[in-house]
Amino acid sequence: VSLRGLAERAVADASFLAEARKIDLGLDFADPSMTDDPYDIHAEAAGIEVLLNNVIDNAIRYTPEHGKVDVILSRKGSEVSATVVDSGPGISEPELGRVCDRFYRSAGTKEQGSGLGLAIAVRIAHRHNATLSLDNNNCRPGLSVTLTGLRST
Repeated sequence: VSLRGLAERAVADASFLAEARKIDLGLDFADPSMTDDPYDIHAEAAGIEVLLNNVIDNAIRYTPEHGKVDVILSRKGSEVSATVVDSGPGISEPELGRVCDRFYRSAGTKEQGSGLGLAIAVRIAHRHNATLSLDNNNCRPGLSVTLTGLRST
């Protein structure tokens, strides 16, 4: 399946929510010379699509107005990855280890939801022998959620 195609569809699906919240949403590539690469991977399309939709939706919901959310695809040898980077508040260090737990909601959050989005994304990643990691951005506000370990065809 083409990770690029799935990412394009996920970005397109989230574009209305991003526009309503005045968020700059885009798809980018870690290596600009690979913009024509389909990023073909061994994966179940529906699962990866749900994972991307959940992570992008979270990024948009927690990024303030006029913020930015980028989906960045990269390839290193036979490994393909996708990273969703936002300019939101990030997550406190004590909560980083908990936000992927089922039904966990950060204290004081105003966003609607059940606390299942990231838990589902982690399960999908594991089903693909991949890893989903969350890290606060260095030198600027926001969060980076990275899916690594996807194998190219």
